[in-house]
Amino acid sequence: MVTVSSRLPLRYLAGSYLARLAEEGVAVAVALLAVQRTGEVDVAAVLMAAWLMPHIVAAPLVGAMAARFVHPVRFYATALIVFATAVAGLTAAVGNIPLWANVVVASVGGACGPIVAGGLSSLVAELVREDGRDRGYALDAAVYNAAAVTGPAVAAGVAVVFPAQAAGYLLAVSAALGGALLAGLPAESKSPSGGPLLSALSVGFTAMWRRRVLRAVTVATGVAYLGVGGLTLVAVTMADRWDDPALGGALATCFAAGAVTGALVVARLRPPWSAERLAMVSLAVTGIGLLLAAWTPWFWFTAMMFVMAGFGDGPLLSATFHVRAAQTTREDRAQVFTTGAAVKISAAALGAALVGAVPVSAGIFLTWIAVLQFGAAGLLWLMMPRWSRRGIAADPAFAQGAPDAGCET
Repeated sequence: MVTVSSRLPLRYLAGSYLARLAEEGVAVAVALLAVQRTGEVDVAAVLMAAWLMPHIVAAPLVGAMAARFVHPVRFYATALIVFATAVAGLTAAVGNIPLWANVVVASVGGACGPIVAGGLSSLVAELVREDGRDRGYALDAAVYNAAAVTGPAVAAGVAVVFPAQAAGYLLAVSAALGGALLAGLPAESKSPSGGPLLSALSVGFTAMWRRRVLRAVTVATGVAYLGVGGLTLVAVTMADRWDDPALGGALATCFAAGAVTGALVVARLRPPWSAERLAMVSLAVTGIGLLLAAWTPWFWFTAMMFVMAGFGDGPLLSATFHVRAAQTTREDRAQVFTTGAAVKISAAALGAALVGAVPVSAGIFLTWIAVLQFGAAGLLWLMMPRWSRRGIAADPAFAQGAPDAGCET
């Protein structure tokens, strides 16, 4: 019997950061490497699509497989070693073997992506007692956002100083070290889920639909990330106002830095709100920040508003993690986390595609993204049951162990 603590282990924070650093940086590293070796931007686009698509397709399968392991920590650690091997293999292969073979390697790495994007966060409930989970998920969100800031920066920085393949190999080592650290976590073993694997693939979607709180938060975050997914591209476009393309990257960094700060503040202060109420407030803060940034001619003010918007987005992630944990059982938690991550990634990818396809100004797009945040907050309010609107921290019926509590439709 493993005794869990009220604090999230430092080993988990370090391991998950290293894994997420690799996940966030691999797109930049592979794109730079592809252009350097082949001179073809199209090759980079194909490889990135091959890396991203399995995140969406493989998420239910990864969650179902994790649920069938007595020690899910070991499954995740093993998957990260496979992930690291795929990153190293792709780094060596780009430009040196046929493109179709590169696509196969990228697809293997991408299939492990849901572990990093959602699966790791499902371990927090296994590692931390209930009285420490609010802080645990806030710290996990801070690590997630910190990796989102530093991953692309590390990959780009290393590729500038050294040959581009150095960045790929560094990220592969980072993922492998993350897997090694996670392998030693003191997580408690559980009874594996039984039944046919094919029927288990729908568990995550079924849980998110039947449990009202989970459904509400999933829909709201999907709407929100339909906008946030295109935010980086909008920020780059906004830089035309000041005739300096580098300022677009600075705005994206401001948003990410604000997200890290917001998550850390929530971890420190732990406001006495339910996770659902925290999510609504976070969405509103993000919307206000982006709306104020949409039309200002002053870069310093725009940058401050991007920090404010990010400050709202950080707690949204920790609130989402908390709801997923509170509204699941040990048997279906992995499926919900990986499937929920796939929903968010899909929405973000669609949002980015819309920004690239619709010829409107950056100000209009940023206003649209802000409106989506307000709409997500409104949807969350409308879809929540009455007990949650009053700020109760968890579904009373679900807390008592009813497997389908909160499943009103």
